[in-house]
Amino acid sequence: MAAIWFGKVRLSLPALVYINGYLSADEEIGLRAAGINFLSAEVMVCKEYFRSEIPGWIVDLDGCFREFSPTGKRRSWARPLRFLWRFTLSEYRATLPRTITVGELREKIRGIKADREVVAHLKNYLEQLRAEEPITQDVLRKWPI
Repeated sequence: MAAIWFGKVRLSLPALVYINGYLSADEEIGLRAAGINFLSAEVMVCKEYFRSEIPGWIVDLDGCFREFSPTGKRRSWARPLRFLWRFTLSEYRATLPRTITVGELREKIRGIKADREVVAHLKNYLEQLRAEEPITQDVLRKWPI
């Protein structure tokens, strides 16, 4: 388990990340590629993508669940330069970390299209667990992320 600082927040990796309409299980390199950074415990930014107005969430390996909702853009004047690099950042308001249950996580992933293997594998794994069981490091370690 690696615990990495992303700005002002420490995340234990790998982490389940639902952002821009996609669910992935990411290590540090994936989160850095998405440009994820916490300016404070409650403000997160990432690179602007097509679906960056969709609320998202992160569950790190410690079982800490954070939801975030879009609040605006940073450096939107740089959009014409996106053929070079994504300079524009999407800003989100993040909740403080909390523990969720298996049933709550099932509800979160229910509406996500199973267009990626990770979604199908996670759904199958969660169906084997009791709904009232909390998402903890032990639960996540048993699922091969």
